[in-house]
Amino acid sequence: MTPPAAFAACVLLACAAAAAQAQEPDPAAFRVEASPEAPPPWGLGWQTTLELRDSRQPQTWADAAALEQVLDLRHEWQPARGLRLALSARAETRVMPAGRTGTGGALREAYASAEPAAGWFVDAGRVNLRQGVAQGWNPSDWLRAGGLGAAWQNPAAARENRLGAVMLRLQRSAAWGSAELAWLPDLAAGADTGLADWGLNLERGNDRQALFVRVAPALGETLTLDLGALARAGEHPAWSANLTALLSPRWLALLELQWQTLAGLAAPDRSARAARPRPRLAAGANVTLDSGAVLGLEWHHAADALDRGDWAAWRSAASVSAEGRQALGALRAGRAARLDPLVRDAFYLRLQWNDPWHDGRHDLAGHLRWNPADDSRWLQLEAAWHARPDWSLRLVLAGSRGRPYSEFGARAVRGVAALTSDWRF
Repeated sequence: MTPPAAFAACVLLACAAAAAQAQEPDPAAFRVEASPEAPPPWGLGWQTTLELRDSRQPQTWADAAALEQVLDLRHEWQPARGLRLALSARAETRVMPAGRTGTGGALREAYASAEPAAGWFVDAGRVNLRQGVAQGWNPSDWLRAGGLGAAWQNPAAARENRLGAVMLRLQRSAAWGSAELAWLPDLAAGADTGLADWGLNLERGNDRQALFVRVAPALGETLTLDLGALARAGEHPAWSANLTALLSPRWLALLELQWQTLAGLAAPDRSARAARPRPRLAAGANVTLDSGAVLGLEWHHAADALDRGDWAAWRSAASVSAEGRQALGALRAGRAARLDPLVRDAFYLRLQWNDPWHDGRHDLAGHLRWNPADDSRWLQLEAAWHARPDWSLRLVLAGSRGRPYSEFGARAVRGVAALTSDWRF
């Protein structure tokens, strides 16, 4: 297949998928950048997005279209030797033809980092503490609920573009490896002071006091391991492990595990399952193809989520009564707010193809989620054109398929097409 044909096939496949996954309503309601695997370079960005949505409910074109303007700031300063200041924030406005507008802001990160001695670092402020080696879902990433919701998003980008948490963090880096200790205060009272209007949303990451410890021993060039422990007020302690193994120059295996005492979800006519130690894990592998594209497959398992039988019971109850639909909606919203899986097992397939035509100007990506319990699916395809070093155009087409009341078939938004112009200064 020629490069132009491959590009066209990507676009046509997304159109055929028609229908999109949408996260449940999010308090911050910000759009998530679609495809960067890492944060954009530090600086100022101006993004303009034209978005069209296909809803499962009757709608007019004025309800389907929206225009967003986003001012994105990421910057670092080094005012003195051994001292670094970091700021990451965004402001946005959303306009719809029907006349509805919305504005908002989000202070993602704002912290000071000092190096009092070689290999020792102390950070204070709002920090986006990322955890986990998987791409589609990170069970050990205990701050994932700080994500900024969107109808379409690359999971890797979502972890970068989210609200951090206020913390005091100590880090140590040496030849034997690295270690990290973070303390988070309880700042949930800030939710009642109007601070949320300024994009702080302190209750998202600081709703309770927490202490986190992580150790990552140096194991060589082909193996990485980090071990974590989390103590958070009102919860049982959680233990985590992240492991990657470079099996060959092309193959990378990964395992991400969290173990915590949790209650289990049950059918609507039963009470929750008793709390006991339950694992959550993401296991998979990435392979680099001859073309340079990276293909990844992951299995996600959450022992506290619904099994096939209980999930079928919930869908059956929703199909016969309004009370059942309301209860299912509340269940979905609660799990989505914490970015917890709804069903016990799921699969995630990812394709990332940077610079497919070796001109330094194009990137292609695809993401597929599959719920085997109800055979519903969500697909997102992305194509980026880097016309200049400081300007890119990005097209995202996303959609879902599934029977009524299935995980992806019941989403309010069925399809999304978005075109984004991104300037970097």
